[in-house]
Amino acid sequence: MYCPMPLSLRRESFPREGADMKITDIRWAALAGNFDWLVVRVDTDEGLYGWGECFWGVGVNEMLRTMKPLLIGENPMDVGRLYEKLIRSMSGVGSLAGTSVTAITAVEFALWDITGKALGAPVYQLLGGRHRERVRLYADCHAGESLESDTEARRITVRDKTKACARATHTPEAYAARAKEVLAAGWTALKFDLDVPLAWQHDAFNRCLSNGQLAQMEAVVAAVREAVGPETDICFDCHWAFNVNDAIKLADRLTKYEIMWLEDPIPAENIDALVKVTQDTKTPICTGENYFRKFGFKELIEKQAVDIVSPDISRLGGLLEAFKIAALADMYYIPVAPHNITGPIGTFAAAHLSAAIPNFLVMEFHAMDVDWFEDLIAQDEPVIREGYFHFTGKPGLGIEIDDDVARAHLLPGEKWFDE
Repeated sequence: MYCPMPLSLRRESFPREGADMKITDIRWAALAGNFDWLVVRVDTDEGLYGWGECFWGVGVNEMLRTMKPLLIGENPMDVGRLYEKLIRSMSGVGSLAGTSVTAITAVEFALWDITGKALGAPVYQLLGGRHRERVRLYADCHAGESLESDTEARRITVRDKTKACARATHTPEAYAARAKEVLAAGWTALKFDLDVPLAWQHDAFNRCLSNGQLAQMEAVVAAVREAVGPETDICFDCHWAFNVNDAIKLADRLTKYEIMWLEDPIPAENIDALVKVTQDTKTPICTGENYFRKFGFKELIEKQAVDIVSPDISRLGGLLEAFKIAALADMYYIPVAPHNITGPIGTFAAAHLSAAIPNFLVMEFHAMDVDWFEDLIAQDEPVIREGYFHFTGKPGLGIEIDDDVARAHLLPGEKWFDE
C-alpha cells in the first residue's frame, strides 16, 4: 500500500535558507606572512560571503581565474557537487594538477563558510559535530631561530647548502634555547627542522649521511629533550632529505628520546620505501603534506606506510576530502596530525576538521613569528592560547578579517577586497 509522506516531513517543510542563493564573485589577495598567505573570498547575491585560503604556490592565481566562470551563478551551499564539478573541469589543466587542487581547496573552504553562516552552524557541526572543544597545536620552532631570520639562508642554492647549513645559530644549544622559550609560552608540543644544521661533507645530492652527521642530529634531539623534559611532545622534520638505510639509522638513534614522530625522512613518492623505514624502526614515522585528494593517500594508508599521517588541509582538496582521508586512516587506527603553514583562515579551517574527526592527534601552527597573526582576526580574545586553538562560536568557519590589518600586510601590487 502506498503511504504518502506526512506533510510535516516533505521537502517543502524544511528550512530553505540559501536555497536560491547564487555566487556572484570570486576574488583573491595575497598577504606577506611567514609564507605568502593566499586569501580567497566568495560573494553571493544574498550578502553572505565566505573566506578561504590555500597553500601558497606558483600558478594558484591562474587556476582561480580559470575556475571563476564555472562557479558564478551556482548555489554555494552545494559544496560537494561544486567540488566534483571543479575537479572534473580542472583535472586536465596541463601539468598543474596539484596546483588546481590547491586552488579548489580555498574555494571549498569559502563554500563551507557560506553554508555554515546560512544555516547558523559552525563548520565542524556540518561535518558531524566535534569530538573536542579545543584543538591541540604544536609549535613549529624551525632550527634554533625564527623562520623569518633564516629566510636568506633558505634561498641559497643547493650547491651552496654547506654555507646555509653552517650557520652558528643551528647548534644543539640554540635548539634547546628555542625549546625553552616556546615551552615557557605554554606550548606542550614542539617541532624542529632536523635537516637544517647539517654540513654536507660528502655530496649534496646522494641523500647519504655520515656518522658525524648522524651524531650531530642526535645531539640536537638530545638537547631539545633535555630542555623540555619527558612530558613535552617533540617531533622533528627531515624534509625528504635522506635515503632508506640512513633514515633507519637516524630513527633508531632517536628511539631512546621518545619523540612524537620523525617527519618525512625520505622522499614521499615511493610508498614501498617508506614502508621499509616505518617497519624497521620503533620511532614513529610521519608524512602526508605532499599528497593530494583521497586517492593520493589510499596506498599510503592501506599499506600502513606511516605511523602518523599529516595531510595538508589547505592543499589536498578541501575539508570534505580531508574528512574522507581521516576516515580511511581511522580504519587502520592511524592518527591524523594536520600539516598547516597557512594564515588564520587556513588555520581555522584545519581546526574545524581536527575537531570533527575521532583520530586527531595534534595540528601544526607555523606562524609563531608573525606578530600580527591574531590582529588579523577581527575579535578581541586570541584564538590561540597556551598551545590550543579555541573556537569563536560563530557560524561557518567563525572568522572575520580586520581589513586595516590585512591592507597593511599585502604583498606588493595586491589589493584588498574593499579597495
